[in-house]
Amino acid sequence: MCKKRKYTKMGALYSIANAQHNKKKADKIPVRAYYCKWCNSYHLSSQQRLNIKTGVIG
Repeated sequence: MCKKRKYTKMGALYSIANAQHNKKKADKIPVRAYYCKWCNSYHLSSQQRLNIKTGVIG
């Protein structure tokens, strides 16, 4: 079981939009949500997605 904050898909997207709107310079800003198969919920990440084959971020 994860110790991270759990979100529904819509809740995660709403939280990302809200955090980006109310951002402060020192805060980590979530940019994506990912599904966790261990807890069947979504979590937020401030790291952008990395393409393993090309090494390109985005």
